[in-house]
Amino acid sequence: GQRHALGLSDSGCVTSRGLSTGNRKNAGKARSFVDWSDVSGRSKPSHKSSMIEEYSRDLRPLITLYVLFGELSKEFVANKDDEGNEESSERLAAKLEDCYKSSNIHDLLDIAGINMDHGAICRAFEKGARSIS
Repeated sequence: GQRHALGLSDSGCVTSRGLSTGNRKNAGKARSFVDWSDVSGRSKPSHKSSMIEEYSRDLRPLITLYVLFGELSKEFVANKDDEGNEESSERLAAKLEDCYKSSNIHDLLDIAGINMDHGAICRAFEKGARSIS
């Protein structure tokens, strides 16, 4: 909610030099989110459950980070060999690619496995946005 409260529109991850891709075999794949500029086709949310769509662009990096942490904790094994690390990183990259390509907030919430009430998500987001004002 802090980035929203400060009026920041991007994730803060893109630099003037662009994103670093290294020598990864999937370096040609897109590294930015699919545009959600017209998520619902509605001009303004008309009821509480559609507030999630109003905040969708601001929630997107937070939910993606949640997915990243979940996948890392699921994949972590102490003393994993190089082959195991490579397989884990490929699964992690595929999950992140799913997040990047999600078509809307509802799709992203499904990918993340978040079944929380949308109103509760919005209230928590608003509380965070107010905490820095």
